[in-house]
Amino acid sequence: MTASPEDVANAWYNLGEARFLSGQRAESAAAFGNAGRLGNWAGHNNHGCVLMELGRPSEAVECFDKALALSPPLHESVFVHCNRGKALVDASRHEEADASFIEAIKLAPNSVNAKFSMGASALARGNFGVGWLLYEWRKAIDRSTSNIRPLPPWLGGRLEGRTVLVQAEQGLGDTIHFSRFALLAQKRGAKVILSVPDRLARLMRTLGPGISVLPESAPLPEFDGHAALMSLPLAFGYGGTCPVAVPYLAAEPEQIERWRERIGAHGFRIGICWKGSRLPACYSYSPARERSIPLRQFEALAKIPGVRLIGLQKGDGVEELAALPPGMVVETLGDGFDAGPDAFVDTAAAMMSLDLVITSDTAIAHLAGALGRPVWVVLPYLSEWRWLLNRTDSPWYPTMRLFRSRRPVEWEGVFDAIGAGLRAVAARGGTGYGIRPR
Repeated sequence: MTASPEDVANAWYNLGEARFLSGQRAESAAAFGNAGRLGNWAGHNNHGCVLMELGRPSEAVECFDKALALSPPLHESVFVHCNRGKALVDASRHEEADASFIEAIKLAPNSVNAKFSMGASALARGNFGVGWLLYEWRKAIDRSTSNIRPLPPWLGGRLEGRTVLVQAEQGLGDTIHFSRFALLAQKRGAKVILSVPDRLARLMRTLGPGISVLPESAPLPEFDGHAALMSLPLAFGYGGTCPVAVPYLAAEPEQIERWRERIGAHGFRIGICWKGSRLPACYSYSPARERSIPLRQFEALAKIPGVRLIGLQKGDGVEELAALPPGMVVETLGDGFDAGPDAFVDTAAAMMSLDLVITSDTAIAHLAGALGRPVWVVLPYLSEWRWLLNRTDSPWYPTMRLFRSRRPVEWEGVFDAIGAGLRAVAARGGTGYGIRPR
């Protein structure tokens, strides 16, 4: 008995799923492609999704077009249009992406995925009015916002004399980044209770006496209104200028003295961090978004005369210190460095004795920026919306410089640029970007 084309297409589709689940991305893409060529719209769709993971968004767009040409069921078309829009964003074709997201919303007015994705694209382009409004849809798809209280939120209006609970969300870097908006609420007359992860409470208390910082495990006092921390830019109409003075966090004086003595004053002292977490669940992952950098990429910087590389990495990634290239030295600050229950207390103090921080896109970048320390951030080929498009500076942090990879999972070129920048600073006698004269 001869199998029908439909049966053969289904067999290729099933093979694609099996290979995907076993981690064989290229083989999975080929199998899904075969299913699509036999008239299986889902094969084309899944082929495109795998190509996005492989960092090939333009090819993925073609797959989604082929899927739509086969007229999938209405509710499935919504997902294909969303996928097409995300691929277009990754291909830097944002206006076309908007059209795909709008088509998805026309078919399904409550399409959370389309609205959130369109919002992130708008934010990346600096279209903050639309962006912050649509970014509210993150709460429906991001597990890291599940602790946000199901109460009517405060999204603007009178603050004077009111007690407002502001709840942190997403990662530690997000809390550091957006905590400045709690200060803005306080300056407008509110009594602010800022609820943060327990291990960030000590650092966040350096925001100042006007903010009541509460570990999220502690019972809540009475309050008049509440807001998710990353909803405050919408409430305050943030439009692309730094809303409060930087620095807005501080290191503890006794800790500064402790780490100043440990680090010493000799050389160009550069703190480095190379490994970060994956993006939150509300973002698609692909190697082109990979925020972690192999530590060996810093080798050329270590060879610049006078440069000292000082590791700020904690947890995952420290194992790379045991396999450094011959002659490469990365100093460490000991097992007691930030070993207690409080995050970043030692790191913040150590940064005050560093001339520069060079880091991947991690919470360390936000901490350095919030402290007003000179920081160079190494961004992947597809960076997150908060870094905007094609900029080498950041409106969030005036002491920050951005270095962008130009190809997926390719760090050599960006570290060539970092090395050239560092040598230029050294040639000026150490002036600029916070590196002091020798």
